[in-house]
Amino acid sequence: ICILCEENITDELRTHTISNCAHSAAAMNWLIAKVSNMDPDISAERIVLLNINPTSEQNVLKCVWLIAETLLYVWEKRKAKVAIEMDMLVASIKAKTKMLSLSSLFGEDGKELLEMLN
Repeated sequence: ICILCEENITDELRTHTISNCAHSAAAMNWLIAKVSNMDPDISAERIVLLNINPTSEQNVLKCVWLIAETLLYVWEKRKAKVAIEMDMLVASIKAKTKMLSLSSLFGEDGKELLEMLN
């Protein structure tokens, strides 16, 4: 049973933990809003399964990177049993994106993601 929300249902990774738990809802909604710029058909269920279909091949890395970094943050907060602070999530993602933008290999992807996040 999930101890991070009041729904009293099984804390199952594919159907609750990330996609439907009230503890993760704000982060998931934010992630869906950002990824939908690159994949208009994205949903929480598709994110959990990493079933993405970006409108362009150039967006595959950006989608996967943003999903991975956001879910890592959410998972770390769940493990620690602490609330997800959206300001901290966004700041963390932006800082990591800034580092990505300085990469010689993926710098352009990072710069495009930074634009999208602002």
